[in-house]
Amino acid sequence: MKKTLALSLAIVFAASFCQAAVRIYGLYMGEVNVRDDGNRYYQDTMFTTFPPYASFNGCVDVLVLKGWYCFGNDWEYAPVDENVIDKGQKARYEDMGKCSGVTIKRLDPETYNMLNGMTGQTAEAGTPEGYIGAANMRRVLLFNNAVLEEGTNYFTIVCPQANELMYSAMIGLYLSDADKWSTSVIPPEGTAPDLCAKEAGAGTQDMEGELVCGAPNPRKDNQYFVQSNVKMDRPTLACVKGEYRISIPFFYLAGSNSAEVNPDGITSPSSPGWVAEDKVDPDWALSHTSGNEVAYLAVCVSKESTQPKLATPTVLVPPGSYQGYILMENEGAGSFDYTAVSKTDWLTVDSESAAGSVSLQKKIYFNVKKGALGVGRHEGKIELDLGSYGKMEVKVIAVVEAPASGAIRLKGLYIMSGQGNNPYYQDTMIGSTVPAYNFDGGCMDILVAEGIYLFGNDALAEYSDHADYLRTYALDRGKRAEYTEAGSFQGSNQVLRLSGDYKLVNQSLDNNENPDTDSAGDYVKRASLTKRVLDCYLQPGTNRFTLVFPEASEFESESDTMQLGLFLGEKVAAGAMPDLAACNNELFFDAVDMPYATYSNEDRVYHYEIEEGKNFTKSTLKCEKEGCQIELTKFFLLGKNDEFTNPYGMTSPAACGYVATGGDSNTAWPVHASPETVLGYLEVVVHGEVPEPAFLGLLALLGLLWRRK
Repeated sequence: MKKTLALSLAIVFAASFCQAAVRIYGLYMGEVNVRDDGNRYYQDTMFTTFPPYASFNGCVDVLVLKGWYCFGNDWEYAPVDENVIDKGQKARYEDMGKCSGVTIKRLDPETYNMLNGMTGQTAEAGTPEGYIGAANMRRVLLFNNAVLEEGTNYFTIVCPQANELMYSAMIGLYLSDADKWSTSVIPPEGTAPDLCAKEAGAGTQDMEGELVCGAPNPRKDNQYFVQSNVKMDRPTLACVKGEYRISIPFFYLAGSNSAEVNPDGITSPSSPGWVAEDKVDPDWALSHTSGNEVAYLAVCVSKESTQPKLATPTVLVPPGSYQGYILMENEGAGSFDYTAVSKTDWLTVDSESAAGSVSLQKKIYFNVKKGALGVGRHEGKIELDLGSYGKMEVKVIAVVEAPASGAIRLKGLYIMSGQGNNPYYQDTMIGSTVPAYNFDGGCMDILVAEGIYLFGNDALAEYSDHADYLRTYALDRGKRAEYTEAGSFQGSNQVLRLSGDYKLVNQSLDNNENPDTDSAGDYVKRASLTKRVLDCYLQPGTNRFTLVFPEASEFESESDTMQLGLFLGEKVAAGAMPDLAACNNELFFDAVDMPYATYSNEDRVYHYEIEEGKNFTKSTLKCEKEGCQIELTKFFLLGKNDEFTNPYGMTSPAACGYVATGGDSNTAWPVHASPETVLGYLEVVVHGEVPEPAFLGLLALLGLLWRRK
């Protein structure tokens, strides 16, 4: 799944750095998910006593280094290769003596630029308390060394005992414009971070509107779990401190240190940068701990003046949506005022968004009167008056689709493997309609087409146990996948989307601008690339669908049990169980007694954690909906796309129906060459006459009147 990616973070500032009057007071790392009790797994750099603890008391200290280091963990899949300082080198240590006969080591300060690495001297002692005193071990304030420079600042973060961060993490940063340390630097308890970001396999993400951990009590160290009770009411990837604009363009959790590469680990729970060759005592804070997690952070500092910018000059309003927004950004440190006016009669600017001020970014909402529009794509305009900064014009494209017939709605589906309590997983449900700029084992979106398509994989079909079925119903026999051009990024990465001749139910949409951009992230913005949730009607009789699974080597073999779940109905609540389900392990069979995945209104990651007690208790191949019996009659995997036939594949992880041609696109981008796609097929039969939606409404009204009578 994970492949090498050479990342080039564009440094848009002067090559010669100068120190800004801004420092990082402290930072913390935590898991993305908030637990049921409101707590979040937590580690930080803030402390109350300079000597480290002899016994582990639940406080976990993060090690921060200036620059990007991998300590011999040459992450073959991590998007940090070009900027890593010590590639190919194992962690280098300095011998610091012995405690109870066990060798104590610390990371070599000549090799690593540790900003809060524990200080001390070589010593020998028979107890942890004796060693700490003899070695004069002292913690170091991050504030004293974490001075930000104008330009891009790179940091490595090493988290001890960090299995909880295995697949996802968030980070919070507290900044200070003080030159010297004093108690006034310490933020009050509960203060929201100045910057925070999350990374859950979907790239660096803003946390506006989400709960985070506030600043710790200045009189005590925070424990291993901290209440997540501060809601971010502003953009979290950028802020202004004095005359500087500070932002997080990149935050990435690479993974666990390899015990084979560094068997003693890189850092310990409360002695940053120090380790023991073996545990002196299981409760000792300076312990052998090979399970460290390594994360990478970039912080940009700019002193440039106010710079108004549109995230994209064209905004797409997809089918089913009646509202959109213009994202206005400021790349400088000041602010500017604006007014927004519609230039099209079917567009209205929301009254609360019609005028305002922008310091970092602002969403300017507008409404679309789609009832006045016919089927098709319609263009409108909104004008932004920025005063002395001039005027900008935004094109709005509204897409209106013809209403579908039928009344049994297919609202979502998933596929997952039958492997253990954390199986491989993909689905059609989405949270954000904006594809993630980065991808690494995160959200996997299934592409669904009405009808049976081979996309040129005729030879693969002939070897299948379902060859007769595919010969009979395939709509594109003898044809390779057909694409249309949709722009490019990073020069060599031509973006393609599957042709409109395919009946694609949930293909992502773009604004038809076909932009040529410097990065995949810019492409997503400039193209207004928009994800769509699966939502279609089942017709009376047999309904056939083609499913395309991105990056799906795990679904390649028919010998593995795969479960498909379908969600039906006008509305499906989060947490609902599937209405229909089936398994395939060379044979098609019922999923009764097997665990299932629930419906979600959010993007789920590559692995689904099975919930205890969520098992089907009755047959899953038939159900009743709207007076009709619906039957799941076929589900099978054809296998992996022939990359010689379609070298780019048919779909990518986070932009259904889109691929890119360049090798540099890799698995880290939402739009990339993906020959590993796997084809699957689904057949659903609706028995009985399907009532039309209007007729269903009449029945509901009659029922209500009868109850009132």
